[in-house]
Amino acid sequence: MPECIQDNFTPEAWKDRKILIEFRPVDNEVLPIFAAMPEAGMKYKGKTFIANIVLSVINKDGKECRIDIGGLNNPETLRSKLTEIKKNINEKIDSATKRKYSDETVAKLKNIASTIDDQVTEYEKLFEEWF
Repeated sequence: MPECIQDNFTPEAWKDRKILIEFRPVDNEVLPIFAAMPEAGMKYKGKTFIANIVLSVINKDGKECRIDIGGLNNPETLRSKLTEIKKNINEKIDSATKRKYSDETVAKLKNIASTIDDQVTEYEKLFEEWF
């Protein structure tokens, strides 16, 4: 375990960590410095917010620490890119022999290709529940 984790968290607390989905306003966020991303967060149904997957763990002082480990995509963006995503997956399946993919990898790609529409619909439903 890295030293910074050992210094701040007990092994038990680290094992008891939780993965959460967190929505928060963009107020007080550090804005991106990339020209292609001039603002923080996403807009959905007229609201601007940050949507992240966070790791929650209690430190040695008994305080909760939340560490961003990934962002969530706007479901509207995901839906609008779905045709392109499916095309990309199917191209990988079609070129599996040339790319030397294992049978297991091909099976996983085929599963994604056959279920992605339903997965995106479920993802949209989650956002509808939250908003």
